[in-house]
Formats: sequence, C-alpha cells, structure tokens
Amino acid sequence: MKNLFSQISNAGPKLKNNGQLKVLSWNVQSPSLERSKRQVEYILEAKADILVLTELKNGKGFDNYLMSLEMHGYDCYYHRGDVTGDYITLIATKGLKANISQYHRFSGLEPRAILVDVYFKLGAISILGIYMPSFHPDYSTKEKINTKERFNKQFLSAITQYFSGSSNRLVLAGDLNILEPKHQPKVRGYEQWESVYKDFIKLGMFDCFRHISPMAKEHSWISRQNEGHRFDHFFCDVRMAKSVNKCYYDHSARFDKLSDHSAMFLELFSSSSQETASRCTGRSNSNGLS
Repeated sequence: MKNLFSQISNAGPKLKNNGQLKVLSWNVQSPSLERSKRQVEYILEAKADILVLTELKNGKGFDNYLMSLEMHGYDCYYHRGDVTGDYITLIATKGLKANISQYHRFSGLEPRAILVDVYFKLGAISILGIYMPSFHPDYSTKEKINTKERFNKQFLSAITQYFSGSSNRLVLAGDLNILEPKHQPKVRGYEQWESVYKDFIKLGMFDCFRHISPMAKEHSWISRQNEGHRFDHFFCDVRMAKSVNKCYYDHSARFDKLSDHSAMFLELFSSSSQETASRCTGRSNSNGLS
C-alpha cells in the first residue's frame, strides 16, 4: 500500500529532469524511534533518488520513517505485514513517478519483498527490494534453515517468471543474506547458499559491485567473531550493463552505529547518454535478456 501519511506532503515533489539516478540500499536493523531519526538525517544528507530500506518492523521507528520521508518529498511504497513482527521492505522515491508494479507480484514473499516500477526521463525501470531470511551456521535451527530454503526457492521462481515475458529493466537491491562464491574470508556454512548467487547470474543478472570493483574486498556486516560478510547487494539485469556508473559501500553508517550494516549506493545512467535511453525505455518483448 502507498504511504498513509501522503496527505501531509506539500503540493508534491518537483519531478527530476535529468536521467541520472542514485539509489541507496540499507538494512536499518529494526530501528527504535530515536535511532530512526538519526538514520533519516543520514538518508537526507545522501540525497538519493530511490531508497530501499530493509529489516523494518511496524512500530514507532517505522511510523517515523513514513512521516519524515514524506515531509521531505519522498513517496513511500511497502506492504504491511499480516503478522506482528513481520519484516518490511520499504521503497521510497523522490522526484520520480512510481507505483507498486501492476504487472508482476511477489506474492507470498511480502512484506519482505516489494517491486516498484519507476518512470523517469530515460524511460522505466523496476526496483525489487528484498530482505532474505538470515542464517547462522551455529545458531540457526532446522526450522529456520528450512524456512530460508523455501523462501530462496520461491524468490528465484518469482524472478524467473519475471524474466519469462515482457519486463522492465530490473534492479535488485537489499540484504540478501548470501555470500558470493570465493568470498573473502571464507565463512563456514554459507557454501550451501552460493547457488542462489549463481542462479541470479544464470538468469542474466550481474553483481553491480563486482562489475565496478572486480578485486575489491569489502564487507557490509561484521560478526561477533569479527568475520566480514558482504550480505548487501545490488544486482542488475544485463540490459543495464553499460548503465552502471558507480556502486560502493559507505561504512560510516555502520561505524557511527546507525545500523549494524553499511549503507550501499548505486549510481545509474548519464543525462547525456542517448544509448542508455534507448535501452531503458519501455518493456521488452523477449525473455528479459535483450
């Protein structure tokens, strides 16, 4: 559903008039009211056009996000959980026309997943925000592991269906709770989830961070054993391979204890690129890999 606080906004944000997009993806670690206020300050300073915020829950912190972001010109999109304690993924856009996708739904994965279609000068893209279930090799129960397996399979099935027909160019963002193959350091127990990463590649997507920084060693979350994990990701489909300008982590968000996760940024398109415009406009008639 769309933000319930939309009536407090001004006449509406001025629509963005160039083709460049800056996307912020961040696991905000179920913030309290006070921590959510500090997080909003960080977000506003980042000046992102699109926000993908994961690990939110119903409560005062979530309500503050809705009210504060709308007051500063963002439109918020999310699915309310049916069960108290459900994790919610929130997508917010500023200066862009957008709506929850009417073409594709990720039913059964909500409110952890949400797909929003975004329209701007160069055409349309879809933003898929996701918070995949967590895992710990020592503490995860068999039930929790089974839940993660079911969720992962259902999610991969939904993305496969997305690419099976007409589709916008896709940006997948969020805390995926998986590690890339040959992750450094090697983290015991996570090998069983590497197939998910590989399946994204097989579907015609690419890891945006690795696309820009093939050899860089970065971690977005640090365990109590001081092991670094790169859990947070941006994936784009191959139709956008030439549209990714920058992809990077900002660890200050974690160092300043705003969250236990670093923030991640993706910068897309160039305002002067006509080639980008032709690739990004409309919906493809192929299997999504044209």
